[in-house]
Amino acid sequence: RCDLHERNGLSCTNCSNHGIDCTDVRVRRKSGPKRIRQETKNHILELVSGSQARTQQFSLNQIIPYLQVYQMWFYPMWPIVSTKETISMLEGNSSSPDSPIQLVNDKVAELYALSCAVCAAVSRHKHFLRSLDGVFKLNGCPQPSEYIEEARRVIYEREL
Repeated sequence: RCDLHERNGLSCTNCSNHGIDCTDVRVRRKSGPKRIRQETKNHILELVSGSQARTQQFSLNQIIPYLQVYQMWFYPMWPIVSTKETISMLEGNSSSPDSPIQLVNDKVAELYALSCAVCAAVSRHKHFLRSLDGVFKLNGCPQPSEYIEEARRVIYEREL
């Protein structure tokens, strides 16, 4: 880098070290990539099209059973969400227990994402509890990874 202007008109440090006259003609070039690479474009398109394919939210029937398990066995150790208030809010934004929950505002979206995260944690650790299927109907509920993906999707899309 030419430091001619900092040295009060003397030759710059680089030119002095090499024993040549300083011309100070370096043209500053634009930094950064010249254009987006095709591989990057394809990856972005895959991500965008993949997230659009997974836009359907879970239904109450897929969330409430795990929230009930959470309330009964995990809440005393991990009191992060009020299941009564959460279920009430989610029920108010769903036309039926089998229909997707409508994310009408950021508060509902935030509760929904938190519920999905809790469902993932409970689903992942439900093997610690005995005879759970006899108490709650957990058959047919999504895998923990699906709850995690849904929570991340809502958080990302809503910028929560």
